[in-house]
Amino acid sequence: EEEEAEAKSYKVTVWQGNAFQLDGGPVRSAADPVNRQFMEDLSRGLVPLELRTRDAQNRPVRVQVSLEDKRDMDPSNAVVAKPTWKAFGGGGQALGSDWSHQAFSSVAAAAAAAAAGGG
Repeated sequence: EEEEAEAKSYKVTVWQGNAFQLDGGPVRSAADPVNRQFMEDLSRGLVPLELRTRDAQNRPVRVQVSLEDKRDMDPSNAVVAKPTWKAFGGGGQALGSDWSHQAFSSVAAAAAAAAAGGG
């Protein structure tokens, strides 16, 4: 039997004025329809669409959302985490073949034939 993917954990901080923050990211306003839907889903006990993911077998990954209540604080107090950059560590594969030499040869041959009056 295949192992279930590890649950994804998120932290949502709720601020004054229907503002919220996901995992220390930028403060978002619930006035925006996408953000409003996010908060409505949470209030109904649903996983917001942007947090839903699937594993390699296309099965839903469990999600844990912890809420931090700072509704008595202005969102200007929010600390926004700086994004961490990680260099690409994978390998690469060339797709197809190097067509440039073949294309150049074909064009050169056609040009030579036209110059010789053959086309």
